[in-house]
Amino acid sequence: MTPKLPHPDAPLWLGLSRNVLILGLVSFLTDTASEMLVPLLPIFLATELNAGALHIGWIAGLSESLASFLKLGSGWLSDRLHRRKLLIVLGYGVASLVRPLMGLATSWWHVMAVRVVDRVGKGVRIAPRDALLADSCDEAVRGRAFGFQQMADHLGAAIGPLLALALLVAHASIRTIFLLSIVPGVLVLLAAGVGITEKPPKRAAVPVRLTLAPFDGRFRLYLVATLLFHLAVASEFFLILRMKDGGLHDAAVLLVWSAFMAARSACAMLGGVLSDRFGRRTLISAGWLLFAAAWGALAWAPRGWVVLPLAAYALFHGLSQGPQRAFVADLVPEHLRGTAYGVYAFVLGIATLVANPTFGWVSVRFGMPWAFLGGAVLALAGLATLAFVRRQGAIGGSVVGGL
Repeated sequence: MTPKLPHPDAPLWLGLSRNVLILGLVSFLTDTASEMLVPLLPIFLATELNAGALHIGWIAGLSESLASFLKLGSGWLSDRLHRRKLLIVLGYGVASLVRPLMGLATSWWHVMAVRVVDRVGKGVRIAPRDALLADSCDEAVRGRAFGFQQMADHLGAAIGPLLALALLVAHASIRTIFLLSIVPGVLVLLAAGVGITEKPPKRAAVPVRLTLAPFDGRFRLYLVATLLFHLAVASEFFLILRMKDGGLHDAAVLLVWSAFMAARSACAMLGGVLSDRFGRRTLISAGWLLFAAAWGALAWAPRGWVVLPLAAYALFHGLSQGPQRAFVADLVPEHLRGTAYGVYAFVLGIATLVANPTFGWVSVRFGMPWAFLGGAVLALAGLATLAFVRRQGAIGGSVVGGL
């Protein structure tokens, strides 16, 4: 007799359902594939394709912002269709299959084209994925669920550079490493296609429209705070360049990057659990403050000491990234979650489109330290705005907004 599978919403491990666990596995495999490339990409662009900081800024800005703009439409579409899985699998599939083509690039704009299509896949999947994640867990463990997904994401991002380093030690070229990222990419498709269970969201009384009208002032103010803060968050490509400027060679960059991602993974689950206990806003605020401190320190860190600000930056990600996304679900009704995550991502896209080229331009015109300092100031402005975002609601004896 075939054993009966547990209900998709039934807690299986750490109080988390099957969908939450499978989405964590898919994130782990995706970031393993992606982070085999990311630490080497700025080096590849600068050494083999003669691209400068401004080129890198445009590659990061256009690709990431396009992804965020697409999240707006895909999140809304998942609410209208009452289906999320198709968009999730499609998005992961596009990214997994196109990403290895960077190994064939002969110009910086080839990299930009591949990166844009890669991010198109991300744009299609992320808002429906976050909405399904929120739909597939109890409100009392929402922070834990998002923290688990973030932990798995960063764990994959820690393993990816180690795989790349092992291949470099085995005398594989950077181009070969890019091409080999197809292997974990195929595993992503299998895990997402077979493992994810559709969970249609509740139907709205009226058709869901792509507008801010259904959302109240608390969510809108949160979007303003998010915009201000993320105008400071330049691409991590610049962190890799900063490490190179700080005296680290290629192998050391891969090791430090892996440790950086491992620290983010170790903190992510903790950040989510603490946000369930003490409130999302408290954890987000702590993370944003750490970011401002890290960016300020990166501006003037002596040669060889850039690792210390990176540790603070890792804590920022661990403490705040999961709670930031969980806070969206706290502020909006269930039938609008896909649209809300799309709008949230759209705001991130606007910030990214401005932040990365601006960071690159300031670095070229005035020097990278001034770009980091400007980001620290913007981060503090976002933190000040976040202080006014309030949402009361008891979860586990705490107040969600961190009041």
